[in-house]
Parts: sequence; structure tokens; C-alpha cells
Amino acid sequence: MGVFIGIAPLWGFQSFLSIFLASVFRLNKGLCFAFSNVSIPPMIPLIIWGSIQTGKLFISSAKPLLDYSHIDFQAISEHFLQYVLGSLALALVAAVLFGLSSFTLLRFNQRR
Repeated sequence: MGVFIGIAPLWGFQSFLSIFLASVFRLNKGLCFAFSNVSIPPMIPLIIWGSIQTGKLFISSAKPLLDYSHIDFQAISEHFLQYVLGSLALALVAAVLFGLSSFTLLRFNQRR
């Protein structure tokens, strides 16, 4: 859940939501909070780029974002829906992959 919340476009609410939802679903609050911080400044460009690229799969009329050095309000408004859909899909895929790999690793260590 932490990875999903960290990648999803929930700006400013990630910490609160991770602790709240961990309480609701009776998950480890500390782990959920820690992994919701996946969107640290060095990772933000990769998350945004991955979200825009993933969003292209869902929006057939998506315009390519060719020049990342000159992003203005018009470019942001043209790609906003593409970014939101892409970030939700990327968050879901990353959360599932991270969850399955964590489960597999923990299960493997438990057998030892």
C-alpha cells in the first residue's frame, strides 16, 4: 500500500493517507509510511516520466512530450490526464510487483 500511495498523484496527503489506511486495514503503520516515501526528490523525474509513458497506453490521442527541458503550463495541461491515468496504473503495477517480491522473499527466508 505504501508504494501505491507514494507513486499515486496524491500530493501532500501521502503520509496522512498511508498511516490512515494502514490503520483501517490493520497493516504495519511504520512500514506503510516508510514505503510511501518512494517519491523522494531524486525519484520524482523517473516517476513522472514513467507515469507519462504509461499514460500513453491509455490515451490514444496523447501528444508526445518531446522536450523535457521547457515544460510550461500548456504542456502540463495537455498531458495532465495522461499523467494521472499513467501514475495510477504505474502505482498499481509497482505495488503488485513489490508486494509479490516481498512476499516471495519473506516466504523463502521463512523456509530456511
